[in-house]
Amino acid sequence: MIRSPEIRDYFRKTWQMGIREQVQLVSLSYEDIREKVKILRWVADNVPGSAEDKKLARGVAEYLEFCYDAATKPVDGNTGDNEEWDIYSAMIHGQQVTYRIEGDEDWLLAQGFAQDTLDMVNYWVHSSMFDHHFTLPFERGSRLRLQTPDMEEPYVGLFDPYYMDFEHRFHYCSCENHMYLCQEDSFPVEKSWDNVPEAERVKSNYLIISYHMVWDSGFSLFDWLERA
Repeated sequence: MIRSPEIRDYFRKTWQMGIREQVQLVSLSYEDIREKVKILRWVADNVPGSAEDKKLARGVAEYLEFCYDAATKPVDGNTGDNEEWDIYSAMIHGQQVTYRIEGDEDWLLAQGFAQDTLDMVNYWVHSSMFDHHFTLPFERGSRLRLQTPDMEEPYVGLFDPYYMDFEHRFHYCSCENHMYLCQEDSFPVEKSWDNVPEAERVKSNYLIISYHMVWDSGFSLFDWLERA
């Protein structure tokens, strides 16, 4: 469910994700919604975890399936009064598929879906399982490019990470890792990350890449970041 081979392999070697992390990774991935539903049900049935987390995985699968059916196969009374859906599709694996659907939150809550379920698939909510709690397989100073499908030009810069806990840098929730993609004139070559104040870490031209999702675009950083 991660398009970048390097990031995908790195996570496989360094990180055994729990159910909640897997649920959010799958639900926000660049993949056919129908495939997401299958995978989430597999996660609920096969990945070790608490009954509550397994229930969440099934709930998100039911939610995605409901939204897909309501938006693409409307039945009288199934979509609410003058209900509108935002449907996002793309060519994935050589086929035109729907990978994200957004509907009115209040109406969806009224259908019986839990807020926790909606939050797991809502990239606007800044409560990602991943934000600031992951590292990347790149060396400081590596030249990287980021280009999502909605970007006309790629953002190219130098990788500048700051890991607050160097002894336990691999995906401990107590670690808040700050990562930047800096333009040449903003990369603080002379600075060490140890005890450097926030204001001195980078200059003005940089992009923060410490979050799972890229800005408010609905695209995952794990899919579109690569070496330049």
